[in-house]
Amino acid sequence: MDVIITPNGDFFRASDGKLLAKDTSFLEYASPIINDGIVYFIQNGGKAFKLPAEVGDTIALEFLWKLFPKGSLLRFVSLSRRADLCYYTGRT
Repeated sequence: MDVIITPNGDFFRASDGKLLAKDTSFLEYASPIINDGIVYFIQNGGKAFKLPAEVGDTIALEFLWKLFPKGSLLRFVSLSRRADLCYYTGRT
C-alpha cells in the first residue's frame, strides 16, 4: 500500500494521485509520520490512525486515539520513533 499523506490529513494513492480521504487532521507546523502501519498526526495534542493493508478507491482508516493538551499553550512538535517508543520534542 503506497499512499501520500499531507499535513492537512489528505490521503492520496501514490500510483495515480487519486484522493482517498480528505481533511482527517490538520497540522500547521509538523508533518505526519508513519510507522508500522500507523499514521501519527502530532500537534496541539494528536491523533493516530491504523492504515489498511489494501487501498481501493477509498481508504478505511481505523481511528486509534486522540490526545488533548493541558492548558491553552500551543504545542509545536517533531515526532520520531525508535523501537517501541515515540519521542516527542517541541516547544510549549
